[in-house]
Amino acid sequence: MSHNDRQMNGQHRPNSILDQFELPPAKKSKQRLARLRTAWRESWEEGGFLYQRWEEVGRARHANWHEVAIWIKTAALFAGLSLIVMMLDAAGDIVSVALKGLSAAPDIGSGEGSGL
Repeated sequence: MSHNDRQMNGQHRPNSILDQFELPPAKKSKQRLARLRTAWRESWEEGGFLYQRWEEVGRARHANWHEVAIWIKTAALFAGLSLIVMMLDAAGDIVSVALKGLSAAPDIGSGEGSGL
């Protein structure tokens, strides 16, 4: 491809989708990864955020409903409501198929009576 094909109105025109995104320099990427590892390690140390959440999960097994952390109650209620919605959706599908099956049943009556 010539220089003119790669430029349009004085601007660089990328050859492929990979040319559209500029990768961060390796040094910045390594520094970011090192900071992320440090933050992860610190959050699991005693008193860290993830350490405290793990302790709350451990205490929830032996506590009553009022002693359990709010976020655990919220997650449990959300999971329960999601399960109920999925069950209602499945029940609706079952009823729909059953009603379609009944309406598609051949009429075997002699023509007397009201039928379905």
